[in-house]
Amino acid sequence: MPAAVKQINKSYTLLDLDTLDETDNGNSGSQVPSGASLAIAVDVTIFSGTTETLDLEVEWSPDGTNFGKDSDTFTQITVVGVFVKVFTVKAPIWRLLYTIGGTGVDLDFKVVVLGTG
Repeated sequence: MPAAVKQINKSYTLLDLDTLDETDNGNSGSQVPSGASLAIAVDVTIFSGTTETLDLEVEWSPDGTNFGKDSDTFTQITVVGVFVKVFTVKAPIWRLLYTIGGTGVDLDFKVVVLGTG
């Protein structure tokens, strides 16, 4: 396998959320990465409202309690589509936070995690 290609060790659906609005913010709960990098795909299938936004942040933790130091973010999502980002693993535990903004927002999205080696 060429050095630039990363082998996928494990993939799973992290979140599958329907009919969210601007008050539905949350997180995935604690996760353990399966390799040296973490690839996350976000599939936004419905996104409407006024000035609607979706912010996603990966928070890292050394112990599963203290999150937030050395966090990583996606570019703010404002349209339907599939968005993928690869992060370097910074700690043994992580979680994904999502924050929805706008007025009269209707949002459906799914997050799939691809563990890479």
